Amino acid sequence: MAKQILPQCSRLFIHDTMGEHRWVPDTFEDLDKAVIYLMESYQYESFMGRYVSESDDEEADFAEICAVVYDQGNMMFAIEEVVMLGCSPNYAPPKFKKIIRLGRHRNIDMLYTTQRLGECPRMLTAATDVFILFAHSEPLDLDRIRERCGAEVARKVAGFQDHQFLIFDVATKKEVAKVDCGSIIASIAVPSQR
Repeated sequence: MAKQILPQCSRLFIHDTMGEHRWVPDTFEDLDKAVIYLMESYQYESFMGRYVSESDDEEADFAEICAVVYDQGNMMFAIEEVVMLGCSPNYAPPKFKKIIRLGRHRNIDMLYTTQRLGECPRMLTAATDVFILFAHSEPLDLDRIRERCGAEVARKVAGFQDHQFLIFDVATKKEVAKVDCGSIIASIAVPSQR
């Protein structure tokens, strides 16, 4: 789903934990080069970059990337597998927390992925405007979905087969067919759900 949404963004930086976004033209494995790229991003009308950490301390790298993303602003910041980067239900690294809480003032849109919603920082899920939810069966994850999206959505997600999903807009409290990412409204293919 991220691979359908992110190419529609004109100003994009991905912290590509899993190295999955090979389609992104500007790729960095060296943290210093990624930081310089981000620091120069204000000059570009559009850009697409990603950082794939080769470091033994990916959490420290993530903190540095978050600091520069916040300073530069005006971009879509995507994070693959957010819980692998020092996050837990009651904790987000301080520089990431700053983006979560104040990023909207810097025109930072965010897209994050996780396998387990119950492991995400509550402040992140509380700030999420749109959820794209796939099959879940873990009770804690279903509880978090129920808290944020309602019992009906949690029931649907619990009954999904592989690759079924729904898009839930928190503001309207409805399932929707398009993803509003703030700076873009992404068109994605929503298969019929049986």
